[in-house]
This record gives sequence, C-alpha cells and structure tokens, in this order.
Amino acid sequence: MNAETNSFFKGTYMNKKLLLLFMAFCLQAQGCMLAKPELQDASGAEDMLCGILAVVGEQEAQRLHWEQQENETFHTLKELEESLAVSVQAEGIRGPERKITFEGVEGSLIGILKEEESEQPAVYFVHDGAFTEVKANTSATDEGTKNHISGVILAEPNLSEPVYLYPVYQRRDGSLYAVLETCGFRMGGVHDEGAVYAQTFNSRFTKEIHGKKETDSVEIEVSVKMAVPVEKISLLEYSEEHELLREREIPRGTLTAALQEETAYVMVEEKKEDGSTKRSIYDWAGRQEGAEIAHLVNYAGEDGLLMPESLAFSPTKSHVSLER
Repeated sequence: MNAETNSFFKGTYMNKKLLLLFMAFCLQAQGCMLAKPELQDASGAEDMLCGILAVVGEQEAQRLHWEQQENETFHTLKELEESLAVSVQAEGIRGPERKITFEGVEGSLIGILKEEESEQPAVYFVHDGAFTEVKANTSATDEGTKNHISGVILAEPNLSEPVYLYPVYQRRDGSLYAVLETCGFRMGGVHDEGAVYAQTFNSRFTKEIHGKKETDSVEIEVSVKMAVPVEKISLLEYSEEHELLREREIPRGTLTAALQEETAYVMVEEKKEDGSTKRSIYDWAGRQEGAEIAHLVNYAGEDGLLMPESLAFSPTKSHVSLER
C-alpha cells in the first residue's frame, strides 16, 4: 500500500472517530425519559449486565484506545471497519469494602452484582460517588427474580461536557468491565434546576436450577438532574419558644460541635452558588427520642457533578457530624 492510500485510511478513521464523537456530543435530551432497548439476553452467555458507570467527558481509557488505533496501518477497508467495530473496554478493579474502580476511567458506579464466592445464588446492590436518591429492591416473578435499582446524578447547570452512562458487565468468574461506547447527555440547552434526563437499562438471563429454567431480569434506571451546588451551610438551633439559641456555619468536611440541651428544632440554611437560599427545618415531633436526622448537602465536585454529603444530628448526641 502506498503512502497516499495509507494516508486515506488513516484520514478515514479519524473522520469516522470525529463523526462518532460528534453524534455522542450532540445528543441533547429535552427533559424526557429515554427507554434503552434491552442490552442483553444473556441466555447461555458468559457476561451479564450488572451496572452503569456514570462519567463526565472523554476518559483516559478512550484516549489511549484512539491513540493506539491512529498509529495502526490498515491495508484494506475491511481492516478499518473491523478496527472501528472494536469496543473500548475498561477492566474493573475490586478494592476493600466492595469498592470498585475501572482502569483509565473516573466515574461513579451503580449496579446489581453477584456474590463472587457464594454457593447460593445471591446479589448485592452497590452505588458510590455522585449517586443519590438510590432505591433498590428484589421481587419474585412467575419467571424468576427481578432486581431493580435506580439512582440520580446531580449535574451543575454550566456543565459543558456530556454525562456518559456506560454499561458494566460481570463475567462468570466475577470480574467486571465497562463498555465505553454509549451516547451521553449534554447539559446544553436546558439549565433549569431540577430538569431531569433519564435512561433505563434492562437485561434478562436464563439459568437452570434442579432441571427447572428460570429467567431473571435486571433493571437499572439512572436519572441526570440539574442542581445548583451549595456554597456554604449554616445550622440554627431554636428552643421550644422559637428563640434562636445559636447559629454557626458548618464547613465542608467532618465537624464536631455540641448541640444546646434546650434545642427543640434546627434549621439548615444552604447558600447556593447562584445566590439563592434554601432552608430546611427539622424537629423531633413524632420521632423516637434521640433519633438521628440526616440532611443531604450537595456540594460541587471536581468534574461538574455534585457530590452529596450527609449532615446528621441528634438532640441527645454531643456532636454534629458531616460525612461523605
């Protein structure tokens, strides 16, 4: 193959890459629910859909893949097409306390995983990082078992990069990998706080137990919601006579501070980055004595996604704790 033809194939590859990226970046959901077709009917298949990895923008694993492809020489159009058809994958790495990361990818995982070492079939639900409002359940059906999990990702209104939702698969040996080839939600166009973009991922797989076939299903729903980050919060303590006992700012991180013994209820005041203020009032009426109350604070993250942190306080404890 001469240099001119080789240059054509490389140029064709780059044009195809740019076209694919353009299509992904230009997907702008207008506050609607997108129902994704079933990613997999895993009857007899090795791998099964088990999670969704939410990331912002292009990842290191993708850049390395593109660089490797750009340096390759394609002698035929078929070789080029086969190269373009190869999925970019990132292997999962299991850490302590069921923490899972992926090579070359910075993101947050939500999913339904099978126990790695269990004689009895069992699953457990996972979510980390930016996911909030997580709900999970398992129910029995006439066919088998249905596992469902849903969660919300909060994104800043001025986020310029797309939010990608990558499917994660689990092999029979328990290992995981993410496939980095789905389209993303771009935040341009609709910047109202609370606007929601949602996508549902489904998978079905058949197993045989004592000669009887059962079909289990997995459903994972991920919503991307616009939200303005909290800049600072204040905690106000009031007596039963509605007298302000104390007001203080709660810094981001972990804080220990005593509550007044006379405190009957508290107000959490959030100052947001757009100048707005949100106030939430909590009391212990109708609650068990000494019950802990949790308030979710949505701070800005490093990649344009908000990082929820839980503020917990109790009238019978001697501290207020702010933890991730």
